[in-house]
Amino acid sequence: MNNESIKLLDEHLINQIKAGEVIERPANVLKELLENAIDSDPGKIDVEIRDSGLSLIKVEDDGHGIDWKELPIAFYRHTTSKLGKFEDLFTLDSFGFRGEALASISSISKITCRSKKSDQKGGKIEINGAQITSHIEAEISKPGTSIFIKDLFFNTPARLKFVKSKNSEKNALLKFFYGHILSYPNISFTLKMDDDEKLRYPTSSAQKRAEIVFFKKAHKESQVAEIDFEYEGYKVNGFIASNSSKSTSGKYQYIIANSRIIQDRALHMHIVRTLEPLWGFGSSGSYYLKLSVPTSHIDVNVHPDKSRVKFEKPSLIYSLIHGSIQKLLNQVRKSKIANNSNQLEEMSLPASDQYIGDLKPNRWSGFAHTSEQDICNGLEHFHQLTKKFSFYYKNDYSTLVHTPTMISNYLKTIYKEHSLPISEGGQTPLIISEPIKLEKDVDHLLEQINYFGFEVDRLDSTTLVLRGVPTGLEDLENHQVLRNILLCETKNGSSLNLDVFLKLYSNYLCETNIPSVFWEKLGRSDAELEGATLEISDQQLEKFFKGHLNQQESARP
Repeated sequence: MNNESIKLLDEHLINQIKAGEVIERPANVLKELLENAIDSDPGKIDVEIRDSGLSLIKVEDDGHGIDWKELPIAFYRHTTSKLGKFEDLFTLDSFGFRGEALASISSISKITCRSKKSDQKGGKIEINGAQITSHIEAEISKPGTSIFIKDLFFNTPARLKFVKSKNSEKNALLKFFYGHILSYPNISFTLKMDDDEKLRYPTSSAQKRAEIVFFKKAHKESQVAEIDFEYEGYKVNGFIASNSSKSTSGKYQYIIANSRIIQDRALHMHIVRTLEPLWGFGSSGSYYLKLSVPTSHIDVNVHPDKSRVKFEKPSLIYSLIHGSIQKLLNQVRKSKIANNSNQLEEMSLPASDQYIGDLKPNRWSGFAHTSEQDICNGLEHFHQLTKKFSFYYKNDYSTLVHTPTMISNYLKTIYKEHSLPISEGGQTPLIISEPIKLEKDVDHLLEQINYFGFEVDRLDSTTLVLRGVPTGLEDLENHQVLRNILLCETKNGSSLNLDVFLKLYSNYLCETNIPSVFWEKLGRSDAELEGATLEISDQQLEKFFKGHLNQQESARP
């Protein structure tokens, strides 16, 4: 048992311990300095960073400044001008308030800070590892504060082991920087990183800032959509990038609560899932969502770096975000409906295209209020309405899908994974070989069919046998589909290329009984649905199906 007496920790050691909680990496330093600068009500903030923030982080503002005599106090622990009593913690409308950040930073770096209030000469302070080495009055031309953080972690080398690669640290610094310039388009910013050209962000509209951050020099106004929603004193506004990707590079995703950048994994996933109809399954893009909550309904004092908060009404926050995004999606949907209305009028089905299932006309206008399970009939997102058309329902919007086009797109993804001719590795042998009965000579097509991954042999003069199919198609009635393709091409007297084959395969496959296990593979990417979907209103959907039911009735003997 340790018999040493209990004693108070040294103040410098306390600061170094606190620094480990508040300052994990250079980006945390930049965040704290930017927040202090913004609290000073500036018109301009200049940032310079060298060696991913380890050598230098400089932040200069033209705000109201600090009385030079009070500069040492600013670097003591638990000094603040923001709090007077405990209740003030729950009505905060500023950033720094606990007086921990500057004390923590000063304990693990070398600092030079110059500041001037408008009615004073100004002054300068120098700090080395929490020790003040100089504090003097100095002639400074303009009001504001300049702070230089040099040699970060110079006296805590153990912390350097946890600093990530320079590229990773640079990206983290940029994330905080861009988050603040998005939140304050009324402030002019500049950024200088190492020897790169200085970037300038003059004051602008919020949308212009979002375009620059999301797309840099290649931004387009049409690629950024604005959201704005309010309910019971809670507000959300921001911008969504319409483009998306499955990768994580080049994305800027921010949740802002009362002007504070926060981290909330659950909220982020809720946003991404709700935006799935815009971005596509498994993809995401850039977004900036700014929540405005009554100060008494949010607690920002739950984590040392103030990046995590607690909401008094979290369910209302989720509903607010969902409602704002749904409002945007409805606008996008209406735009697509308007663009597709002429195409819908021209769309027609042959009278022989029989309807599948027991859907009745009086149910079509009620799809938006029908449960997804009821619509999907056991499948994830689809209900097969006819042999050529399917109904796709997800996240409160409905889409009519031309099934052959979707299947053709799916087949293209399979053939992209394997180089032709498809053989072992891309082919699944059938346990039971399936015969294909023919009455015509199709020998000139067999080589091409085998080239596409269907292993077909001649059994006798009128019978072929199917022994293997491309992997992914083993659950389908391939023998029937191939028979129709072979008969069609023999009749036309033409040879097959891949595009013609995929078109024929998709069309004839829709004449067969497509099992549910295959349906579950469809519609998983934007590429599969490209050119196959048509978003329509419930009224248009009802009109569409009633018209084709009338076709069926008139076609009956």
